[in-house]
Amino acid sequence: MKLNNLINKQHLTLALAATILGSAAAMAQPIGCGPYPGCLYAPPASYAVDRTTSIVTYNDVAGLQRNVAVTIRRPIGRSGPLPVVIWVHGGGEGHSNPVTSMGEWSTATAQAGYLSIAGAHERREGSSLNGLCQALGVSANDCSQFQPLNWDRPKDISAIIDQLVTMNAQAGPWNGKIDVNRIVVGGHSAGSAAVLTVAGARRLLVGNVPWNLTDPRPIAFLGFSPQGPGNLGFFETDFQQPHTSWDGIARPVLIVTGDGDANCVQPRDMCVETPMMRRIAFERLAPRDKYLMYIKSVETFHNLFALKTSECQEKNVSQTDCAAFASWLQSSALAFLDTYVEGRFAARFWLQSPFLKMASGAIAGIEGK
Repeated sequence: MKLNNLINKQHLTLALAATILGSAAAMAQPIGCGPYPGCLYAPPASYAVDRTTSIVTYNDVAGLQRNVAVTIRRPIGRSGPLPVVIWVHGGGEGHSNPVTSMGEWSTATAQAGYLSIAGAHERREGSSLNGLCQALGVSANDCSQFQPLNWDRPKDISAIIDQLVTMNAQAGPWNGKIDVNRIVVGGHSAGSAAVLTVAGARRLLVGNVPWNLTDPRPIAFLGFSPQGPGNLGFFETDFQQPHTSWDGIARPVLIVTGDGDANCVQPRDMCVETPMMRRIAFERLAPRDKYLMYIKSVETFHNLFALKTSECQEKNVSQTDCAAFASWLQSSALAFLDTYVEGRFAARFWLQSPFLKMASGAIAGIEGK
């Protein structure tokens, strides 16, 4: 694939950009995408970032102590209470190092002015798993098949929010520095399952009764490489069964995937983690403030959506293509954040425009409803 031959083949007129945007910057631009360089969105400021680590501790439903190591990335020099993005990593096996957990996305959002929190969600095993199963009513026979991440990661997110509220309210360096009314949660793969659960998705974690682990406090959600029905407890409609996992999600959501975003351990004809399956989350979301960013390229491997461009060489994806993919992903996510957290008109206009399609030569685009 040669992206450079496809990019910037479509254009809006200067008159259209100037009329709609009504800005002097737009009128000064050549015919193209108005004030958006290369037709891509960028926040109005970029910040240096400092990084610290901490531990969030809470007692779970079984009365057991659970620790979540987190990395806090703060935009240096941004004044006022800071809006927050909490990032949740993928992988069913869990992580122990919060610095490398969603580090690329966490750094990108911190540079854009958001207090960015990334957790390392360790996998529960042994007596801790048995205690959780007992507390949730999972039989001893079923406990070995129970996937504790489906419960733990949504609860970990809520515990992190609890800690942010405490930090903001109590005396200390964070007093009054966190905008607890502007919190967004984003995640990749299994992390996106937790994100959409907190957003209101119901899942069949045990038996046939959907579980609801919604947290009402986040105002928007980013789901990269999400699961479709039949995976991690997400379910579709059926005969005389009208409901889906995603019916209860009313807050703004951006779903992101692409043609290469499969993660199959089974033969391809049995795989449930395919690009089309990942799109179902968007298709089943109720209209209003819902978006799908999709890249039509089989070079977009699964971890690319976690912004792991360091894996491009081993995947035999050219650095040029990888850099282009990353720029499209970041522009889309930051435009979504700046729309629903910062209320920036330029971000909303870009999000609802054909500019990503123009920047990518129609390889990538954003669909909204």
